Amino acid sequence: MIESAKQSIGDRLRIFREFKKLTQSQFASAMEMSTTGLQSNESNRSLPNSKLLVALYHQGLNVNWLLSGEGQMLLSNSLAETEQGDVKLYADAMEAIDYLLQEGKKVATYQQRRALVDALYQASKQTGEIDKTTAIMIAKLAA
Repeated sequence: MIESAKQSIGDRLRIFREFKKLTQSQFASAMEMSTTGLQSNESNRSLPNSKLLVALYHQGLNVNWLLSGEGQMLLSNSLAETEQGDVKLYADAMEAIDYLLQEGKKVATYQQRRALVDALYQASKQTGEIDKTTAIMIAKLAA
């Protein structure tokens, strides 16, 4: 198997779905999303949204592994407590960037959006919450 850090988020999402032995349709239904949305995530045309990240976490997926390729695919009990805070913070970063891009009528590619979300997430890790000024500065970097 290819090292997970070299795989894309979509690749890792597909690996988790296949680990669960579910078709795209079955998995999408279980995650309360459309099959088209799942296909878009698995093919890297879009990033998983915050609702999906939380649902995946509740299915035992290590969201840090999904997003970065680091760590194990499945959560251990000791990881679950710290991971929950990371999932919420990353989801908050995604929502903030999406809102600011939409508000500024800016369009970002998948890679640009991911870089913006990652930057905001990293900038927010120390305090554990999204700083509005930092989010606005990061969103201004978008095309």
